Amino acid sequence: TPLVEDLHPNDQGKKMNLVHAFWPIGVCSSVLIVGELLSWGISWRIVFAGLAVLAFMASFLYPQAKYLDLPRSRAEFSHIGEILKNPQFWILSFCLFFAGGAEGSFTFWSATYIQINFGALPRAGGIGTAAFALGMVAGRILSSHLSHRWGLKRLLFISVLFALAFSGTFFFITSLIHVYLFIGLIGLSIACMWPSIQSYAVTKIKADATIIMIFLSCLGLTGFSSATLIMGIIGDMAGLRYSFLLAPGYLIILLILFGVDELVQKKS
Repeated sequence: TPLVEDLHPNDQGKKMNLVHAFWPIGVCSSVLIVGELLSWGISWRIVFAGLAVLAFMASFLYPQAKYLDLPRSRAEFSHIGEILKNPQFWILSFCLFFAGGAEGSFTFWSATYIQINFGALPRAGGIGTAAFALGMVAGRILSSHLSHRWGLKRLLFISVLFALAFSGTFFFITSLIHVYLFIGLIGLSIACMWPSIQSYAVTKIKADATIIMIFLSCLGLTGFSSATLIMGIIGDMAGLRYSFLLAPGYLIILLILFGVDELVQKKS
């Protein structure tokens, strides 16, 4: 991610959204294949071992520095202190925390929800996750085209409003076909948040992009994990269907943080 930002600085997150579109492509293809293999009775251990081998092979595709003309890194220990003292950094870090949590809610639990609530095979759960991933692919490709026209802040605000509307009504969906549809729409609306928040933070915080994105990702992954944990607890206590109300709750907090960020910018 920092490498993309170094190669394409100040492009309003266009390339960042585009490169992040390949992550849900991998999710979509893998869950469909893995869901099918599990439905055939193949052990999950064999499946995971195969995925590990593929991931290791993909590491050889990373470009070497001698083939790329990159700007010299400005990373120093002093930058870490400057970043951590910046109030906007913490606001945007928690923005990514709650955006990652909303994304993780559907990435992690949608397949289990479909299997439990509809008594479906792993294949059906895989299709649900694939629908979310396909929405993410389409959303990030679309965002890469809209970011220059709308700007990152406006794109993020509109995306959160749509994601809040779709995720808030997801609780009332009882048909499996409609579940697939809404999961796809949620993926479409939530797609731009992670890469766009990172790109936006780099444009607003004057420090090394690599350090900023590493710190932001730490909060984003923590938010992703927090949502999966809290949803599991809610699922044990009240049922997995109620746990999906966490996603719109995270998105409401995200909207509030966008407003706080706007106030901090006006004061500064």
